[in-house]
Amino acid sequence: MTPAPPALYVPLVLARLTALALLALVPSGHAAPAPCSLGDLAARAGVEIGAAFVEGSDQPAFRALLGQEFGSTTMGVYWSAVQPQPGVFNFASSDTAMAEATARGLRVRGHPLVWGRLALPAWVNAITDPAVMRTVMHTHIETLVGRYAGRVAQWDVVNEPLTFFGTPGTTDGLEPYVFQRLLGPGYIEEALRVAHAADPQAKLFVNELLAFAPGPKQERFFRLVQDLLAAGAPLHGVGFQGHITPPYAPAYRPTRAEMEATIARFAALGLAVEITELDVSLPAPHTPCALARQGETYRDVMAACLAVPACTGVTVWGMGDGFSWIRSVLNYDGAPLPFDAAWQPKPAYRGLARALFAAAGAPADCSVADRGDRIDLAGCVCETPVPAGCGTALPVQLAGNVAKACGLIADARAGGDPAARRQLTRAASQLGRAGRTVRKLARKRFLEPSCAEPLAATVAEGRARARAARR
Repeated sequence: MTPAPPALYVPLVLARLTALALLALVPSGHAAPAPCSLGDLAARAGVEIGAAFVEGSDQPAFRALLGQEFGSTTMGVYWSAVQPQPGVFNFASSDTAMAEATARGLRVRGHPLVWGRLALPAWVNAITDPAVMRTVMHTHIETLVGRYAGRVAQWDVVNEPLTFFGTPGTTDGLEPYVFQRLLGPGYIEEALRVAHAADPQAKLFVNELLAFAPGPKQERFFRLVQDLLAAGAPLHGVGFQGHITPPYAPAYRPTRAEMEATIARFAALGLAVEITELDVSLPAPHTPCALARQGETYRDVMAACLAVPACTGVTVWGMGDGFSWIRSVLNYDGAPLPFDAAWQPKPAYRGLARALFAAAGAPADCSVADRGDRIDLAGCVCETPVPAGCGTALPVQLAGNVAKACGLIADARAGGDPAARRQLTRAASQLGRAGRTVRKLARKRFLEPSCAEPLAATVAEGRARARAARR
């Protein structure tokens, strides 16, 4: 399907650019209107917000929140679940997801049709005849896409076709799954053509992980997409898995600018872009500062999508921290999702809401309560460990300044609005003094640059955060 011409994007571009400049929240001291749902804000902003029908989807709270907060869901069709034995299909899980989505009027994405890394039955991996593999792959795709034709808006036709880090190896960067080994690199284009024939109206995607940040993986993904388009494959979009700081790649943290540039780069090929599997893992302990920073990352992902009109949706990979693939598959308590284990909204939820609120034009009938999150961000100065170059303790004067500021920030978190503003003003003042103390000690050589520079940056950020939290 050919994307809409650029002219059709112009009103949306102007609306988004205007809205993204409106970062002010409801003024403190005034009664805030009731909060809008993520789905309502997303509809106003012209983008889809979804939650995948994965871990926890059998919980009543999950299903209630799915209907209340989201406008889209992803229906899992993992091969091991839907065709565990040759020719034996089991649609119980996917039919349940489709029924829930239909009852709530949600858009549905299907994921994945062809994936070799996980959830592939042993009988598929045991195939050795290319002709048999071709028949099996075609039948699998035709059966699933045909069953849900007209009801699934988008399919992740091929998931994770590249090697884990995009390294060339002996297969030019393609993961040597059984599909690639028996059918060659053309299996990706072939799968797209079969899916398109089964439902010409569905949008077809190739989905990849660890490609949202610049680097070799993204370069190989871009070349793959270019090759598919040059071959005339029915490819309508690309999906970027948003597994950020996962335990298998804890340093993977693309910046907002990098994410926006990535989306724009692939959109320039005439494709839609979706962030398909968003979660942000945290190491323990899950402190207020860590959760607030997680909220900023969620906000940045959504804001990056909203900045490029061809980005049509963001889907979180689950909903509550008590049920996540990070926990069930990787055995890691990463608290990665927008709701906590008791299904209460976290700063991650409010980060999504803030980005959508701005893009929706800061509607007067909605509010986004985030004062507490901003105070927790100011409190990050209290959790920053002493840099290695500082020894085991800070000088007494500097430690006193920071301790006073941290006490005031804690009081602001617990206090009412007027008192919180006064305490944050005093905290900002104490951190200003701490910054001057760092500079003085550095001049007198009581602090080495390896200590003074990170300390100065930390207290400066804390001061700026405390001042911002007063609004």
